[in-house]
Amino acid sequence: LHVNGSAGVPRLLPNMVGPPGSAHAVRPWPTPEHARGAALRLAWERLPGLLGQLPGGMMGAGEFVFASLFGFSEDSFWLDSSSAPDRGRFSYMGGRGGRLWRRITYRLPAAEECAGMPAATHMPPRPGTVEQEDWRGEVTTTRTCFLPFLSELLERNRLCVSEAEVMQLPFNFWGGLVGYLGFELKAECGGRAAHVSPTPDAAFLLSDRVLAIDHLQGDVYVLSMFSGDGAGGDGEAEAHTWLDSTAVQLRGLIGAHGINASGDASNACEAAVPRGGSQHVAASAKDCPQPVKTAAGNGAAVAPKISSAEPFRLRHTRDQYMANIEVYRQALYDGESYEVRMHARCRTVVP
Repeated sequence: LHVNGSAGVPRLLPNMVGPPGSAHAVRPWPTPEHARGAALRLAWERLPGLLGQLPGGMMGAGEFVFASLFGFSEDSFWLDSSSAPDRGRFSYMGGRGGRLWRRITYRLPAAEECAGMPAATHMPPRPGTVEQEDWRGEVTTTRTCFLPFLSELLERNRLCVSEAEVMQLPFNFWGGLVGYLGFELKAECGGRAAHVSPTPDAAFLLSDRVLAIDHLQGDVYVLSMFSGDGAGGDGEAEAHTWLDSTAVQLRGLIGAHGINASGDASNACEAAVPRGGSQHVAASAKDCPQPVKTAAGNGAAVAPKISSAEPFRLRHTRDQYMANIEVYRQALYDGESYEVRMHARCRTVVP
C-alpha cells in the first residue's frame, strides 16, 4: 500500500500490474537460449498506415479485414483488441496456413478408463487421444498425455529471429499456438476428471501465417513462419509468395470500397518499407504490388464474399442479464462467495 500524503488514505500502488495499474513493457524475446538451434525462421512485411484507410478506421477496420480475408471459414481465428494504446494495442488473425499449419485437439481418456481412481492422486495420469490435421488435410491420432505432448511440440517448433527484426516488431506473437486448455485438464495435474466435456479438453491451431494489426499506429503486419532446414520444399519462397499475395489483397481492399489513398501515397507504400527475411526494399510506389485484376479488367480489387451466417442471439435479454448481476452481487455481499465468473451464452447458425 502507498500512503497518500497527509490525508493518510491508503491506495493501491499506481504502477501495479493488472487493473487499475499499467502493463509492463514488452520483455525481450526470444532469449538466446530459445533461439539456439531453432529450426524455424520468420518472413514478414509491414504495411504502414493501411488500417486508417479502411472502413472502420483504427479500431473498427479489424472486423473488415477479418471478414474480407477469412470470413467465417473453418479454422480461422481472430484475437481482437479491446482498446488502444495500453493493453489492447494489437489484434491477431489467421486461417489455414502453410506447411507448418496444424489443427490439434485432445480428449481425456473415457470415463470408464478412470473408474475407481481416487479424487486426488499422485499416480501418473492416463493418456488421452491427440488428433492432428496437417495442411494437406491428413489426420493422425496419438495416445499420450497432453502436457508432455505440448512441451515436445513447442520444443520442435522454436523460432529463430534476428535481433534487428526483434527491434522492428513491436509485439511478441509472430505465429504459434492459438486455442484453449479446458478445465478438465486438471486430471493431468493431480486432480480428478469429475466431468466429461462435450468439446475437446484442449484445442489449438498451430498458425504459421498471421496478420497483426497495430491499432495505435495503423500498421498491418503480415508474418509467415517457415522451416529453415529446407525440408519439405522451399519454405522461404512459399512464405514470401504468401506475403506478396496477402499484401495485394490488403491494399486492394482500399480500392474495392472507393477509398482514395493517392493523397497519402507514402502510407500505402513508403520508400523503405521494413520487410523481414530478405533485402526487399520498395524504391517507389510503382514497385508496390498492384491490385488484382477483376473480370472487367479495371484493376480494382474485390473483397471476398462475407458469409451470410445468422446474427448471434444471446441466451438472456438485457434485463435478465442485469438481474443476474444483482443476484451475484447479493451473494458476494452475503459472503456466499468471494468471486463470481459470469458467462453469457450466444448462438448462431453458420451455413
